Amino acid sequence: MLDDPCYSISLVLITVALFIVKAALLHIGYIILQIVCTCVVLLYILIRLYFFVEKYKRESITGLVVVTIVLGFPAIKYYNSRESCQSHYISQDPDAVKIAFNSRWKQTVFGQDLALKVTSDMLVSHLRKVADGKSKKPLLLSFHGGIGTGKTFVSKLLANVLYTKGENSNFVRRLHLADMLGNAKTIDEKRDIIKNEIKPIVRLCNRILIIFEQIDKMDEEVIDVLFSYFDQYQSDFKDVIIIFSSNDGVHEINHEACTQFNKTEQREEFNAEQFYHIVNQAIYYGQSYQKESSSQSYSHGSYTTAKFIKHYLASSFIPFLPLEMTHVQQCIEASLTQRDSIIKILEHQPDRKKAFLSLIFSKISTVSPPSCRKTFSIYGCKKVSSLIDQELDSFFNLAKHDYA
Repeated sequence: MLDDPCYSISLVLITVALFIVKAALLHIGYIILQIVCTCVVLLYILIRLYFFVEKYKRESITGLVVVTIVLGFPAIKYYNSRESCQSHYISQDPDAVKIAFNSRWKQTVFGQDLALKVTSDMLVSHLRKVADGKSKKPLLLSFHGGIGTGKTFVSKLLANVLYTKGENSNFVRRLHLADMLGNAKTIDEKRDIIKNEIKPIVRLCNRILIIFEQIDKMDEEVIDVLFSYFDQYQSDFKDVIIIFSSNDGVHEINHEACTQFNKTEQREEFNAEQFYHIVNQAIYYGQSYQKESSSQSYSHGSYTTAKFIKHYLASSFIPFLPLEMTHVQQCIEASLTQRDSIIKILEHQPDRKKAFLSLIFSKISTVSPPSCRKTFSIYGCKKVSSLIDQELDSFFNLAKHDYA
């Protein structure tokens, strides 16, 4: 039987299988089992080699080694290339994360210094607790502001800083709730969809990032499915980072921005605490509120009446201010830098670059609120990239005709 080729092949397959099990354990993150399996693999290989040295010809040894390498190395390489819940794939140094996060923010997000400070401080504080084993609940940051002010962009930035594979990481989930739950007819169906999205990834790794888009448009009962993760599954869920993106409070934020612009021209001189107070009031008491003589009237939305809001489980409500045209211009220039071929052309032709920037700038829709000293972009920087793509071909074709 020992001379049977099938027997030799089976030995090779067993060896490969052991390597695969070891690599799979690496992927899951069980350190002790990895060590045990590695020892078993090494011991098995040594026994097999000794057996063949004693009993068989050198050609059999060579064949076994060659086949093992040919079959085993690709399998090991494949499984080791998969993400695991280890420091190689997830940034775990709070100071390094802070430096990278702040640097990239200042290069790509404009006009949101207030949001930067709070987000950065809360993020680093959470990561320090996780590193020290003192984390007791997930970090839940609720972003509030108008369209195109940077809420989605910042959540992507956070993913790219925390994970080696960035937004493509298996440990990042971006849930577009309106699309994801569109076909669900009952509250229970919606709750089950969210649970089925969250539970598997938490089992895989507890250091995940979950981003909920349009959270303010969801039913209270659906949002409250998250409440259980702060309670029943707290031990597994305490290292998770959750981002809510919402338009709740946008009117209050914009109104306060105008109020403070009447006092100072510089955003750096804004009263940050007043913004946080305004957003907290808008969230806890309803999307909009206004003083009427000695009383206040509030309109309650599903988001504001959810359990995790009532129980103060959100770590912070972060305001994203309306963008001025100077910020939109920065967005345009930043977007152009991502198009290498265009930059090479425009670098040596400043007049054409200026004309193109002016063209895009003129396409931005603006609004000047009553009693406000500033003009804001209605859609922030939301449409900048698409506008550049739309105008690029026609502009350069026209420019070529003019220069001909």
